Amino acid sequence: MQGVYKIPLRHNEEPSQSARVKAILATLAIGAQYDMRVVDAPLMVDTERGKRPVEIRDANRACETVTRYVEIRAHGGEEKRRRVARHLAAMPFDSSKVMLFDFTAQRWEEIARVSVSFPNWSRTGECLYFLHEQDDPSVMRLRIRDRKIERVADLKNFRQTALSVTG
Repeated sequence: MQGVYKIPLRHNEEPSQSARVKAILATLAIGAQYDMRVVDAPLMVDTERGKRPVEIRDANRACETVTRYVEIRAHGGEEKRRRVARHLAAMPFDSSKVMLFDFTAQRWEEIARVSVSFPNWSRTGECLYFLHEQDDPSVMRLRIRDRKIERVADLKNFRQTALSVTG
């Protein structure tokens, strides 16, 4: 992230203790250079009626005009990549198929008709790993891009423990 950030401070708030300042500093690009200074002047914002001072409301709805703020000027560095989930996987109660919700398209899609247990996403979110237990026990990988299912590990001669929930 590059640019100029102005973070309002409460009357006695120290910049080093401000959660908002810490959040901005945490999102700066790797290796970015930044200058930070405290400005003792009202923080102004442009509105339809001209410039007005920024106000902070607390939980009791009390209003306080911002008279101090931190200004951070950031430049350079390598942008951080933020991973955002694009899909959500779900199975019906009988675990007979895999459904996929695409947050971008805002729709559900059936992507595989296979028994599924203990699903886990890969670190990149490109694949869904799961345990297939019916006729041929194995660890399977479902690649989301092309819906291809691959066997990762054969568990035919592998002794498994049983998980039983009673109540």
